[in-house]
Amino acid sequence: MTDRSKMLALIGACQDPRKLLKWIRSARADADREIENAASRRLVSILPKEQAGRFEDDFRRALRATSF
Repeated sequence: MTDRSKMLALIGACQDPRKLLKWIRSARADADREIENAASRRLVSILPKEQAGRFEDDFRRALRATSF
């Protein structure tokens, strides 16, 4: 398994939003769209469902809008 495959597998199993955000920022800095997209999609998939009217919901919507 290559380092890239290992990283993608690690992202796919990650449940920690802070780690995922760190990987997203790092991938953006390195212009690595594949890792950035994988981490962004994983982050969106683990976030809890929205409850209208909360700050967290607005943040999630903004994050989703910029993730894809």
